[in-house]
Formats: sequence, structure tokens, C-alpha cells
Amino acid sequence: YNPVMHGGARVITVKVSGLSFVSSLSQIMTAAPAGYAIFKDLDGTLTGEAGGHMLGDWGFNRHPACKILGSVDGRDLRLSCTPEVLIRRVEVGSPDPAWLAEQALKVSSLYGTAFV
Repeated sequence: YNPVMHGGARVITVKVSGLSFVSSLSQIMTAAPAGYAIFKDLDGTLTGEAGGHMLGDWGFNRHPACKILGSVDGRDLRLSCTPEVLIRRVEVGSPDPAWLAEQALKVSSLYGTAFV
């Protein structure tokens, strides 16, 4: 087990390109305290699609256009999303995010409205 990138303890977006994985079973580590970073793939060397995203899989952030990769035991449970999926940080203070499990949450911003 040798992940190339640590997922981070804070939500940030990291733009990556020109990646090559040699002798690594996984691209990113997502186990606590990692897994909060959002990796924007500029050239397809991380996700296989230029403009795609890779991020930790928290269950509530699964989108039909994202593939679930890795495992909890491998400490690399993650999502690989197509460029069509808008990935942004959303912080919910109340109600408890666990209450939103399997619920559609309408999110609006200057860039539009979406259900997550």
C-alpha cells in the first residue's frame, strides 16, 4: 500500500496533471484524517478524463456519474467523477448531516442550483 497523495484534513481543491503511478495500489488515501481534498484532474492522468474529479467517498456525496473505487480496509475509498459533475465544498451546520442520508438537498449558488 503506497498512496501517492494524501487526501488532506481540510476541504481544498488541488489541481493535478502529468501524473504517473508506479508501484502504487491507489492514487489517494482517504482514511481519517485524510480524504477531504478534492482533486481536479486537468489532463486525465488521475481519473481517466480531463476535467474529472477524485475525492473521498463519504456516502452522502455519491452521484450516479461517479465511480466508487477502493475500500475502507484499503484506506482509499474514493469517488472518481466525470467532468459533468460539479464538485464543490458544502458545509452543513444544522441539521446534522447524518439526518440528510438518502435525501435530496437543494443547493443554490451564483453558479446555479443543483440537488445533491
